[in-house]
Parts: sequence; structure tokens; C-alpha cells
Amino acid sequence: MKGCATGIAWPFFVSERPLNNMNTIIFCVIVFMHFFRSMKYILCLLVLLECQCLTGQSEELYQEIDKIIRYDTEITYPLEKSFIVGIIYEDTTYIVNFGPTHIDTFDLFEVGGLTKVFTSILATKLASNELIDLDAPINHYLPTQWKNKNLSQYTVSDLMMHQIKFPKRPSDLSRKEYNISNPYAYYTKVDLLTYYSTFQEPLMGGWLNKTVDYSHINYALLEVIIEQKMKMPLEDLFQLYLFQELGMLQTSLDFTKEALAMGFDRSNMIPEPWEYASFAGSEGLITCMYDLLKFVKLSMESPEDYILTSQQIKEDSKITRNLYHTGTWYIMKSRKAGDIYTHSGVTERHKAYVHFKKDSKTGVVILCQSSIGVENLGLLILRMINNNWKK
Repeated sequence: MKGCATGIAWPFFVSERPLNNMNTIIFCVIVFMHFFRSMKYILCLLVLLECQCLTGQSEELYQEIDKIIRYDTEITYPLEKSFIVGIIYEDTTYIVNFGPTHIDTFDLFEVGGLTKVFTSILATKLASNELIDLDAPINHYLPTQWKNKNLSQYTVSDLMMHQIKFPKRPSDLSRKEYNISNPYAYYTKVDLLTYYSTFQEPLMGGWLNKTVDYSHINYALLEVIIEQKMKMPLEDLFQLYLFQELGMLQTSLDFTKEALAMGFDRSNMIPEPWEYASFAGSEGLITCMYDLLKFVKLSMESPEDYILTSQQIKEDSKITRNLYHTGTWYIMKSRKAGDIYTHSGVTERHKAYVHFKKDSKTGVVILCQSSIGVENLGLLILRMINNNWKK
């Protein structure tokens, strides 16, 4: 099995201008054409050598990752399921495939909880354009019948920061024709709002004891709030305010089942892709390696204020001694490695990982053809390309 590197093709275009019939000019043109032809061959040779160099580097990269898989992870050989690894090293991007089948950079994957990164950035951009107030109470954006007096102190920003003591998923999910292979197909936004309106935090919870408690409910409610305020479906908002600008043209909430890459559950069965009557803003995005690598590069370059804002550590964002949450990313901090931005997501058939270090301009994206995934492989690869954090 061989890895492959993405290279750059340099096309050459020759423009011709009409010349007069003077012999001197004709002679000069002939000399120029011979010179240009020689230079073209030289440049083409240089491009070929560069591509061969990149391929050689990618082959070496494949071998190094293979060693990590065999000796530093619990991934078993032979690999039963395929995954694709995208690596950003400064200005160079590498794509490496592992497993029995080839995965293309444009193959579409469900990314599960990684959706929250984009819903959060969308909310941040809307706030920067003064279209939504993240410091406003949640109840402010909900119809009267869905307001929860017990949660009146919580803001939209608290949803993004996972500050409310929600369980990971609604406790009444199983009452709505719950299918473990398709959990949100029948749980509507009305069901979600009903759950929110009657929810009471545990006694040890409350805004005086704010901690980050990861829950899909937060971003399902954020989706409802954004749609309510903007009077537009989340998919349209994503395309209008985010994906077109970021150049993520293969990223959407709305793809046919047939368009998705093959995927397997823990029982090695092929489940149906998830459907969303609600929770699309939490777990519903579908994208590809090409778009994710483009997004990671933009995130490291931070060209826009709203992207920078989404990366800033906020108050009450500490999870553990070395782990923080920005409302968009998780940041792992250490003296040796510096700041590592990370997030992942999983559905019944796919798993996705994103890790990057802004200071060294390095990043790793992994898309898996199975819900089991590859666990800490992405961080191990990031450590390797950073020369054991010495880069």
C-alpha cells in the first residue's frame, strides 16, 4: 500500500501576438522560441523532480505512521477498516491512505460532534455582525411556551461553552421511537424544546458552579436559537455565512445517503446514515478531507476576526489541569507541546478527528470508515511531525 502526496501542477500558456514580416523580427522570434522551449523543458523537469520528491516524502511519511500504528497504538493488523490521514506541514499537504480500500479526498463522511465547531463559528460570526447577541439569555430567543424559568440566568454563550448540567442526550429520547442506529430521526425540535422547558439541573449544578459538561443538547438548542433569530434554516445559514466564504464547497447538512462513503458500526454492519429531525447543528454535518484540510489551514492562519474569536479561551473554560474549551475548540496545553487545538466526532458509521498547532503550522485530520476510529493516532502523528514537540 502506498501513500500519495498532493502536488502542484504549473500550466504554461503561450500568447501569440501578430508580427510584421521583417526578417530581423522573425529571426528574434525563432531564437526566443528555441530559448523558451528549452526553459519549458527545464521548468517541467523541475516540477517533475518536485513531485517525485513529494511522493518520496509521502512514502516515508506512510512508513513512519505505519510504525506508530503498529507499536504505539492498539490498532490491530491487518487493518479491517480504512481511514484517510491528511497532514499539513507548513505550506505542504500530504494525503495518506490506510486499510483495504482507497478513500478519496472528496469522499463524504459524517463528522458527528465535529459539527459543533462549525455551528459555534457560525454563531460567532453572526454575533460579530451584530445579528445575534451571545450574552443574551437563552429564554430571550425562545417563544413563551418554551422558556424555562429555572434556567433564566443562562446565556447563548453558556450553551456554546457547555455550562448547563444537561445529560449528554435528552433523557426522553427513547420515548420518541428511538433507534440506536439512528437516534435523532424521530426526535423533533418541539420535543427538544419541551425537554428544555421542563429541565431542572441537578442540585450540585447551577451557574454558581460552572464547569464544562459536554452535551449534544447545547448545540441542538443553539441551532434552534439561530434559526429562530435569523428566520432561516441552519443549512442555508451555513452556506450563506460560512462555507461559501471558507471555500468548503463539499460541506453540507444535506446530502443523499448514496453520496456518503461506506461506513461500519461496532458490529461490522453497514448502518443507515443518521437522519435529523433535530440535533443537526450538533452532529449533522457531512464533509470531506479536502474541505477539512482547507478549513484547518485557514484556522491556523486566522484571517478573520470571528475565527480568532472562536479560538480564544474564555472564563470558566477549564476542564482539567491542562485542558480548556473555547466554545469551539478544545485546547490541550503543555510546556513541551504548547497549545494543541482539537475536536472529534462520531456517528454510527464514521469517525473524524482534527488536531493542529498554530505556532508550528502543523495539523492532522483523520476520517475513519468505522465508528470505532483510531483513538489517539492523530495526536501521535502531530507529535511526530513536530519532532517530538521540538519544532
